[in-house]
Amino acid sequence: MSVSTLVVRIGFGVALALVGIAHYLDAATFAEAVGRGLGTLEPIGMAWGYLLPGLMIVGGVLIALGFFPAVGTFIAGLALVSIPAGLMLKSVLSGLSLNDTMPPAMNAIVWILFYVAAVRGFSCQSACEMPSSKPVPTPVMRAPVAPASKSMMIAKAPLKKIVPKKKK
Repeated sequence: MSVSTLVVRIGFGVALALVGIAHYLDAATFAEAVGRGLGTLEPIGMAWGYLLPGLMIVGGVLIALGFFPAVGTFIAGLALVSIPAGLMLKSVLSGLSLNDTMPPAMNAIVWILFYVAAVRGFSCQSACEMPSSKPVPTPVMRAPVAPASKSMMIAKAPLKKIVPKKKK
């Protein structure tokens, strides 16, 4: 199971980084396509179009290598969930048909499902360290202990009464 988790994590991270690199190879066209149809938010969309591939690359590399798992999962997750959200925003703001935005949004949702499978091995406990293959110790059941006999009990010394001194 740990080998398959490792293979999925590395494969997903490398694939995400390569998609980011492919988008950067044609960055101007990609950024324009991301910003187009957002109306007054078009400059923000274009800026996001330049930032998104970088997030894909950094997040993918961190996930593949297993370094800073909390940072890698956050960056990659942010990049991936922004795609369907942005596409649905385009449909709302520009009146673009859902027939045009749903196929790429569904493609992004498939990526999100693979993302969930890839980062599944990371947990809150292992956010600062890599998952290891060390065996987990099993708890040991101890037999109940009988109370000590009266002969083994320690005699208690009588308590002295402490009387505070009176002030003169």
